[in-house]
Amino acid sequence: MIDVTHIDPTTDTAIFAGAKSRATLSLLIVVVSLSGCSWLSKYDSRDKYLEAESIPPTTIPPELDRPPFEAALPIPQVSDTRGLTGKKFELGLPEAVSTTYGVEKVVIKKLGDSRWVFLDATPSTVWPKIVRFFALSNMDVALVDPRRGVLESEWISTRDDGADAIVESIAEQDFDQATIANRFRVSIEPGIRSGSSEVYVETRQLSLSSSLPQDVSWEGKSDDLELEAALLTKLAYYLGESINEPVFSIGATALREEKARLIPDIVSPVLLYKLDFERAWATVGAALDNARIPVEDLDRTAQIYYVYYDPTRVIKEEPGFFSRLFSKDETVQALDDMHRYQIRLQYPEGATGVTDVRVTVKDKIGNPAEALASEGLLRVIKESST
Repeated sequence: MIDVTHIDPTTDTAIFAGAKSRATLSLLIVVVSLSGCSWLSKYDSRDKYLEAESIPPTTIPPELDRPPFEAALPIPQVSDTRGLTGKKFELGLPEAVSTTYGVEKVVIKKLGDSRWVFLDATPSTVWPKIVRFFALSNMDVALVDPRRGVLESEWISTRDDGADAIVESIAEQDFDQATIANRFRVSIEPGIRSGSSEVYVETRQLSLSSSLPQDVSWEGKSDDLELEAALLTKLAYYLGESINEPVFSIGATALREEKARLIPDIVSPVLLYKLDFERAWATVGAALDNARIPVEDLDRTAQIYYVYYDPTRVIKEEPGFFSRLFSKDETVQALDDMHRYQIRLQYPEGATGVTDVRVTVKDKIGNPAEALASEGLLRVIKESST
């Protein structure tokens, strides 16, 4: 018997009488902690999860406020693209939320004039850190929208002393002899790889002699690329230092439309990139490098990578994309012609801007590769993409 003398309402803590009672309680806590879910095993089993059914969402009475609702774990519609209807098979473990194929957790990427921060973390965990970065940098905020992943600053007046000096003067609140006004927009998007994020910075800059519009037109390109790079670098360092902090944004869970989608098929699986072609081409090349898949040759005009891929064998080469552009490498000689594949990228004819670039796998002579091998290779490319 454990006697409770009183309950402290300030700490919501029960005070127990007697050392023996405290020891009993401690032992009980240890036993429950060590046993975990197995303590409840007689009330549960693995098959019960397969028998679970959906329940209707909670109904909010009409007299109460109705906050925006976003299902954190939506159940997608199932389409039998692999032709598995009527067949028996054993379910394996689900795919990992995030994967690491030798890629840093936080890294600045650049392609042409575009640059962004890649993070091996979900937007819902990165978003609160971006908001805090603005606060620590003394940047007044004009707009915060976690559901769209957009944060905009107010117009900030500074001297025109160069990109690094502008960023530093904002942090130090040094606005003496200001001649220009700067406005910043940070946006976060789901990354190409599962569970990853991409963070972009855009700047607008006007002379203080001009009228400063309240509504700014953001067109995807900064007025000052050096200022964009300086702020993005500072933001990347901050995110790198705080990446493991356990914070989470419920609103940002709406940001989950990945830029890469694998479509299984019984004949010809497809990997769709929601990117412009130049980035899709560079992404596939970098993914092959990250996954250490040997590249025999490539044809940029024909939009084909020629690779060797054996799903049963792990290639243990050192990284280095150009070091694997070869013809007689010993590793390649160990792989026979049965493991030669063509990775083809197709840009929809007549399309411009960001659209779905299709990636498919062909055998060595250009016919559709065996479906399971093709899907496996495309999955490796997807999860190795940044």
